[in-house]
Amino acid sequence: MSGGVNKLEFLEKEQYNILLAELAAVLHDVGKFCDLHMEANSIGGIDAWPTAHSYKYVVDNPASLIKLSSRAGNLSKPDIVNKICLAGTPKAADFLPAAFKELLEKTKVAVHQEEYTLAELIMLGTPGFASHKNREFILEGKSGWLPAVLGMCHHEAHHDKQEIRKSQGMKEQRFPNILTSTVFGFETAMFTLGDPHTSLDARLISLPIHIAGLSNPRKLIHDTLIAFKYGLGDTRRPINEVTLAIWAGSVAALFKSALAGSIIDGQIRGIRKGESSQSLQGKYIDHDFRWRMLHIGFDGLRFLERAPAISDLLGRQAALQDALDNVRVLLEETFPLGNEVYRDENGSAFVVPSLKGDNAGRKLHESIENHVLEAFRNSELKEELHPRIYVTKAHKQAEVLHEILSKPLPPIAPFRDSLERWWSGDGADICTVCGVRPQGWGAPSNNQKRKAEQRNICYVCLERRGKRAREWAQVRHEIGDKDRKPWEMTIWLDEVADENGRLALVVGKFGLKQWLNGNMVQTLLASQDPSNSDPARRYIKKNPSFARIQRVWSTTQQFWQEVLEKDIRDTVRSDRKRLSIAIKNAPDLYGILGDGHAYEAEIDNRRLAVVWDDKDGGCLLTADNLQRWAEDAKTLLDRLPEELPLFEPSGSGQRRSSLGAAKIDRDQSKVIAEDYLPVIPLFAQPASFMALVPADAALDVATKISHRYELEMSKVRNRLPMLLGIIFFNCRQPLFSAIDAGRRMLKYPLADEDQGREYTVADNCKRSLMNGDCLPEHLIHSHFYQWQEISFKDEDLLWRVSTVMGDGRTPDDWYPYVNVIHDASGNPPSGRTQFEFENQQWIYVSDVQKGDVIRFTPSYFTWLYLDTSACRFEAGTKVQPLEELDWLKGIWEKLKQLARAKGLTDNRLQGIVTLLMIKRSEWGSDSEQYRQLAEAIISNEGLDGLAVQDLVSGRLEDVFFLYHSLFKRKLKEDGR
Repeated sequence: MSGGVNKLEFLEKEQYNILLAELAAVLHDVGKFCDLHMEANSIGGIDAWPTAHSYKYVVDNPASLIKLSSRAGNLSKPDIVNKICLAGTPKAADFLPAAFKELLEKTKVAVHQEEYTLAELIMLGTPGFASHKNREFILEGKSGWLPAVLGMCHHEAHHDKQEIRKSQGMKEQRFPNILTSTVFGFETAMFTLGDPHTSLDARLISLPIHIAGLSNPRKLIHDTLIAFKYGLGDTRRPINEVTLAIWAGSVAALFKSALAGSIIDGQIRGIRKGESSQSLQGKYIDHDFRWRMLHIGFDGLRFLERAPAISDLLGRQAALQDALDNVRVLLEETFPLGNEVYRDENGSAFVVPSLKGDNAGRKLHESIENHVLEAFRNSELKEELHPRIYVTKAHKQAEVLHEILSKPLPPIAPFRDSLERWWSGDGADICTVCGVRPQGWGAPSNNQKRKAEQRNICYVCLERRGKRAREWAQVRHEIGDKDRKPWEMTIWLDEVADENGRLALVVGKFGLKQWLNGNMVQTLLASQDPSNSDPARRYIKKNPSFARIQRVWSTTQQFWQEVLEKDIRDTVRSDRKRLSIAIKNAPDLYGILGDGHAYEAEIDNRRLAVVWDDKDGGCLLTADNLQRWAEDAKTLLDRLPEELPLFEPSGSGQRRSSLGAAKIDRDQSKVIAEDYLPVIPLFAQPASFMALVPADAALDVATKISHRYELEMSKVRNRLPMLLGIIFFNCRQPLFSAIDAGRRMLKYPLADEDQGREYTVADNCKRSLMNGDCLPEHLIHSHFYQWQEISFKDEDLLWRVSTVMGDGRTPDDWYPYVNVIHDASGNPPSGRTQFEFENQQWIYVSDVQKGDVIRFTPSYFTWLYLDTSACRFEAGTKVQPLEELDWLKGIWEKLKQLARAKGLTDNRLQGIVTLLMIKRSEWGSDSEQYRQLAEAIISNEGLDGLAVQDLVSGRLEDVFFLYHSLFKRKLKEDGR
């Protein structure tokens, strides 16, 4: 609508001021990003700030900037203003570089005819200033409204941060070992105080904040938030879980969108002190601002699974990200309406303002709709996907992310007018990749159109396919490690495949629904003080603030990122090589082969995947697992014939066709020195994860993930379920079948995620490393110096729960609580360390008793061998406890021991497995006959160490199929 467009033009006009205000919000607690602030807020430190506001004083002479009115002398004033003349040393400015302070002093923001320096906004933008009754009369010539908005946003971003004294349950950490927690209670060291490289002081002075950088405020903001991930919003346990990056980014998102809404409406919205709140000791702020979430959504996995080849999938994935990046630039910079605060495989969410007179959000929707759609049209998607634009209800703290994520995903569809345009010409077959355009459509020349038609695809998809490969080939010529990173991994399925030609798609997801809607956040405590005379303050629950919800999904996203960057790299062998095969007749092939396109070379009737690179005179780069061809790459290089027949691969309705032969230049051909990692990450989003790995490494990867989960999420495992799945398939199997199977696995409902299942406690034992109690190797960590072990009746599940914080000493009074339904006598629990939430009793883990019936959300593992495409419909139909991973690996190790000690052979094992399978089909696995058979086999065959349940449950058969049939491992030859 034209009115909406004009209103957005107001934002475009005020773009620079809004972005500078956002920068001020990001920097509003920069004084916390130094070693002294950590020392001053911990036990055992020597140095301290002289006043409570010293960390806010970011210039050398604060009083020279903050000019008071003539009336101010006779008025009560906010504490930060009263102390400004006492801003001695040390203060935040003492740790900032001169160029940084110059920018803060000289850079001004003007909104609604009032002007403030960045330093003024940072120093005055506090809740105390915002809510003060005399705020409008204190400053010379201005009302203080702009810093008051910042102070209000500071307040709303952590309306959960109760002002509780140390004696009431919060605990300062001990200097200098300050740890940062996840929102689930797992602590790590993010900085080393005093270190010349990793201290906060060192990172602070390296921040690129200077006047020259103001030409691109967004880059300053981005670089600052990257650095701030090492800082802390608060050092006290248990509110040391919000990093300075999450904290600053949350305040900035609210502040930016609040200003945008005020500018669009042309209205200064009210801010005032609210009614006294016990938890906030009178610091509650009332105001007229409201926020919404704007979601740009689609069914990402449905869109990706249409890709017949990995290069198509990666191209479609990149196109999705390009479209979302376009929207981000549109809404964060071009029309600075708000900030992106969430992104996953199904879209992006932005914090935006609720506008005046826009109760249903229609005015906002209409004003941005065409702009967002145009951003999608102009992206690499090329009008192939029409997103859904959804605006949530208004909320006072913008806590509506769960409303977006609970909506069903929209169907995949292109822009209607584009569809009509594409098909308005002569008839043509449909593209076998995108499924919406005619084959050959969009080609700039008849020659390019012919190439696309030969591959049965449109030119848009042809270009996407080639672009990924060209980028992969070109980065090998780069010098820097960062620039060469794509070359050190792979984008080719054949390179990922193991020596048997098989791959695995590893998928995972967290059950975040109850966390993102805030319910489970409120089962964590901000304060635990059972002896307090005030019952309301004995157990104070954490509130689901905007910043804390951000920390929830950022924690799970970081979990998957570390799986990619650490666990997979530690597990998957990275000693594979590539060949660069120089070609004598390259000029003859330039018109036939496309730069960056994949082909098949034929050697002894076997197909070798290669990619044409027309740089440096033209060469063929291998895109295959060379370990399947020879003992090493050099052996294969020596085996190459004088001429390599080349073929266009079959697929997507295209027949394999001959392209001629490449004559090899042996003198110039070589083994490329660098190894590559045979892994293709597909996505690592907050809730879900997908990656392609060699099939024979998949179980080890999944086990590594489950071990990380058991360590880092132990305190909340009862209410944060995880699903892990593996799809095994041959590298010649259609990729879309594996992706579709993965999508089906991820749709599996984590058992009663809303309520959990009921379990009866068999035992609850206190354990300690100091007492010599045993732990699995992956749990040897300071968090497990003390723990509880809970076993369950009729369940093969052992829950180990850490009961100390990351220093190994501080008792964890805040995270490990259990929802107990009733005790062994059927009565509600009482007389324990417990609190109530939503009519449920949450009991401290060490107070859980034998016979208690508890709610527990179990985690699962599932796997599928995709021997035919139709098998994908079976994905997720058979799930097992997550512990199955360790059981499977443990059984294989026992079988190898039996092979060494008692001569168990592969043939004998196959006979045992075959007998078990036959009798199960005749008797059923639950029959007494079948159990007796299992007992007899263990006794007669000498299968010491195996349990009857290992046979009855089918685990032995699974182990035999996976390790023997799929991985081709032998009992006595397996050296791994």
